[in-house]
Amino acid sequence: ELTGGPWYSDLEFDHEFILEMRKFLMQCVRRMNGGQGVTLQELRDKMTQAKVSRVELSLDDVQELVQTLLFDHIIESVSTNVHGDNLFVATRKVTTMCEFKWWDALLPDFHFRNIVFEDGVTLSAHEPHHHTAS
Repeated sequence: ELTGGPWYSDLEFDHEFILEMRKFLMQCVRRMNGGQGVTLQELRDKMTQAKVSRVELSLDDVQELVQTLLFDHIIESVSTNVHGDNLFVATRKVTTMCEFKWWDALLPDFHFRNIVFEDGVTLSAHEPHHHTAS
């Protein structure tokens, strides 16, 4: 395109417009469907309904915005709906902070203990020691 598409104003890249669209999408992902996941089409429909963009955004344009949120680990695709459309949710903060101190690992019974992380995830004794969002 000669104009640079919806991301440009007067032939200059419009950072503020993109940031506003990303913020709106994040609000939608968190609030729509009880945070259980939204599709690209649902996001586009909500943007159109709310009239948040000064230009009409296509589904591909919304997908580009969503991809930036995916690349920044702000949202994630967790599954698909019955139509095969990806469902996007807000990522959870994953922490490795837990109740034990490093010197506890030196105790002979350490591998028999459960480890409780600050986000409520419990790692049972003899379970592989890695922590991921679920």
